[in-house]
Amino acid sequence: PPDALLLRGASPDPAVAALVRALEPYQRDDYVAAARRLEAITAARPDDRYALFYLGASRLLGDRPADAVTPFTRARRLSPEGSWLWNEATWYLAVASERNGDRAGAVSALADLCNRPGHRGPAACDALQRLAPLPQSRRQEESGGGIVGLVAPDCGPVRACGRGATA
Repeated sequence: PPDALLLRGASPDPAVAALVRALEPYQRDDYVAAARRLEAITAARPDDRYALFYLGASRLLGDRPADAVTPFTRARRLSPEGSWLWNEATWYLAVASERNGDRAGAVSALADLCNRPGHRGPAACDALQRLAPLPQSRRQEESGGGIVGLVAPDCGPVRACGRGATA
């Protein structure tokens, strides 16, 4: 929960306290109000990766996927690769891109996440199979006529990628 972000002590970090307050409407499923509050935070602190992530999430959940892409992209860029926030920002960047009709953007984000540790890696590989299947002739070559595979950047020829199969 957002209030868990507040550190115990005499004076909590004002930036963390502002983020907690901004997430109050988010917890009530009021994504429009949450987005407004988070926009104010990101205007004052444009490199706050957590505020950017939740701004993207608020916009996505508020049915504004096109407006969610930039905050997810920036949150991802500002987070250490492979961290929890990088993985989540990458996943939701793919979701926002797909909902915005940008199949190539979704495939690119999913390919970055495929085969990564954690629960998003296998899910990304599964989503890649649905979004970027090979043409029929390549499917037969890659799969030997059996299991359908796909080719995705950074994931190689994939056969149930992330479930113990090899690339």
